[in-house]
Parts: sequence; structure tokens; C-alpha cells
Amino acid sequence: WNHRKSERSIIAESGFSPEADFAVTANQQDLVLWHTLTGKPEWFWSSPGEILDLVLSPQGDFALLGLGNHEAVYFDIKNGGVKRTLRHQGRVRSVDLSADALTVLTGSDDYKTTVWDLKTGKQLQQIALDNVIDVVALTPKGDLAFSASNLDTAIIWDTKTGEIRQTLSGTDGFFPKRVSYVAARFSQNGDQLLTGTAAGLIQLWDSTTGKELKRWRAHKRDPYGPTSTSVYAVGFGSGEIGRAHV
Repeated sequence: WNHRKSERSIIAESGFSPEADFAVTANQQDLVLWHTLTGKPEWFWSSPGEILDLVLSPQGDFALLGLGNHEAVYFDIKNGGVKRTLRHQGRVRSVDLSADALTVLTGSDDYKTTVWDLKTGKQLQQIALDNVIDVVALTPKGDLAFSASNLDTAIIWDTKTGEIRQTLSGTDGFFPKRVSYVAARFSQNGDQLLTGTAAGLIQLWDSTTGKELKRWRAHKRDPYGPTSTSVYAVGFGSGEIGRAHV
């Protein structure tokens, strides 16, 4: 899948609709909707800002985009046009959408992570952390959220009350070890959370207790290359067994 015939496109972000009938690929400015059964492109659009993250809605009707112009937009990817604009005071690095497409979670360079009502565009809950928000994730039901700030706090929190349920960042010892989580995904029933770090660590968590269940390490391709391998995306297989893609 390339954006121009006979050329290799630099794909910055990609995603599937929940039922996997549609996929979207994006460079920093343009996005293409594809039909997975035929492999053919359906639509090609230009984004209103630099694309930093995206999520595709059910049936591939809309794309939720996190943009460099301090906005998250709900973009009609089949007919064109922005249906809803959600504004931050910094670049929106990470976004997620509930399975019913009613609740949005955003994370921004303004150190804030926010839950929104997509129908009204109103903020429902907001938490300020101590650094830019690298990654956010919602359970499919939209009742729990995961938000992580760069080299700082990672939390599981209640989207209805704003209460922090669990803190995952390690703070033990005289010199607390700070972790940069850069990938996260809840299981289908929301009881487990899979995360990936900038240092190549993949962890499976119990969402209720915050207890680490398992961990893996992504190996470097070249033993003489960089000191670590960053995990860009994680996901669950059909049997709810975590698998990470680097």
C-alpha cells in the first residue's frame, strides 16, 4: 500500500477499523482509506494538520486524528470534512476512541490527558501530569484509560470520575527509575493492559490491580547498533495473548 503508484510512501501512522474491513495509512499530511478485502484504495484526503496519531472508527467511517496544530479532529474519511474538533494547548501526540465511538481520549504536549464526549465536544475529565503525554489508550467500553508522560508517570484511571486507579511507573529506590511508555493497548474485555517502552520492554498488566503479569524484551536487530529498540505498537491476538510488533 503506497500513496503514489510506483513509489514507496513513508507511512507515519496506520490503523484498522474494529471489524478489520477497512484500514488507513497516513504520512505527515495525507491519509488513504483502504478496503482490506480488495486491497483497493477507497478515498484519499489531506489532513488539516501534521498527523501524529490516528484511530479508525467502526466501519471505517471516521478517522480520529491527533495533530501537530494542537487539535484532535474527528474526520469524515468517506465524505470529507471535520465533524468535531477538540483543542489542546499543545501538540496532540496520542488519541484513542471507545468501541461505540462516543468517548475520545487525548494526550498532549501541554502535559494534559483528556476524556471528551464526542457528540458534544465537551471535556468530561482531565488530568495534568508532569511531562508531555506520549501515549494514551481506552478500554473498548471507555470506562478505563491509560495515560503515560515522557520519562515520568503512567496511570490507569477512571474516565467517569477522574480517579487514578493505578500508577505503573517505577518509583522504588533512592533514584527512581523513570520509564517512557510509547505503546499501549487494552484487551477486549479491558481486564488486561499491554504496554511497550522506548527501551524495548513489553509488559502485560492486570488493569484492576496494576500488577505486572508478564514481560518480554524486544531484541535489537543489530547487536552493534543503538543501545535499545523502541516498541511502536502492541496488540492482542484472538486468544487475548499479547503480541508486540516492533
